Amino acid sequence: MSEADFSAASLQGIDLRGANLYKANFNAATLWGGNLSGANLKGVIIYLSNFSGSVLNGANLEDAFISDSEFSDTDLSGTSLKDAFISDTDFTGANLNRANLKNTSLDDGKH
Repeated sequence: MSEADFSAASLQGIDLRGANLYKANFNAATLWGGNLSGANLKGVIIYLSNFSGSVLNGANLEDAFISDSEFSDTDLSGTSLKDAFISDTDFTGANLNRANLKNTSLDDGKH
């Protein structure tokens, strides 16, 4: 599913554990309660999307563009957000234990 387009998709509770979603587009997508643990999300675009309550532990979000989105109460433990750009995104209650934030650009939002 590399470079897949999930624009405006309603994927609540979806199980994409370990999936290769390299450079996927999640523009205006809804994935709350989904499981993307261990997924390759390198270079993804997440804009105006809702990942609240999802599990992304151990996922690769390196080089991701994340803006105007919702990640509240999301499990991002052990996730790599290295070199990601994150703007105006809500991480209230998110678990970021052991997350790699090296060179991550955080702009505004709740983090």
